[in-house]
Amino acid sequence: MAPQLTLTVHPNRHPVVLTVGGEVDLATAPQLRAKLTDLVEDGAGSVVVDLTPVAFMDSTGLQALLAGRKCARARGRSIRLVCPEGQVLRVLRLTGLATVFPVYGLLAEAVDAQTADAC
Repeated sequence: MAPQLTLTVHPNRHPVVLTVGGEVDLATAPQLRAKLTDLVEDGAGSVVVDLTPVAFMDSTGLQALLAGRKCARARGRSIRLVCPEGQVLRVLRLTGLATVFPVYGLLAEAVDAQTADAC
């Protein structure tokens, strides 16, 4: 069975919220990277990436997040992550990416945060 990934954009929010679900790995990370790049390049401003529904993320998923961050920073924008306690947050902490990205436990906290904190 092929890995499943869901990417749901909530464009009527400010900032735009991208909810990611399922598994982010070698097979699915390019979809996440492309979606983040599209959102940033389409002028979405800051993007909140809700990783709450993610069951698994490997290094290629982390690379996709970093590529999105690089694209956003080049345009003066930011990416904030929502990641409650669990495996994905553990990976972000172990790799040091929890200090690279602003990480919030709740979607409301990330949406309400100042965009300047990520730039």
